[in-house]
Amino acid sequence: MSAAPRPAVLAVPPGTQPEIVCPPWCTDTLEEHVAELGEWEGLVIHHHANESVWHSRVAYPDGTPDPTEVPLIQVVHPRAMDGMTIEQARELLEALSAAIEEASR
Repeated sequence: MSAAPRPAVLAVPPGTQPEIVCPPWCTDTLEEHVAELGEWEGLVIHHHANESVWHSRVAYPDGTPDPTEVPLIQVVHPRAMDGMTIEQARELLEALSAAIEEASR
């Protein structure tokens, strides 16, 4: 069984703004989303970034998640490769837990 086809590239007439519905955790601006519509074939990539963990989800402009993509979580903690203290590891765990909860909605 194949997934639903992705939408055609969305063309936005000059001087207009399409409606893009972001989840509450998305930290991208409307302008960033609009600029990327053609690059992502009319889809939107919502991002949430903090110091330790980023997560993203691919969705249609109306906010419906793309069923062919899963949310992604990236660890960007500066000490993740070099080792970290127990306190730094706890902070990372809290950031990961929050990202997993948000990305699951």
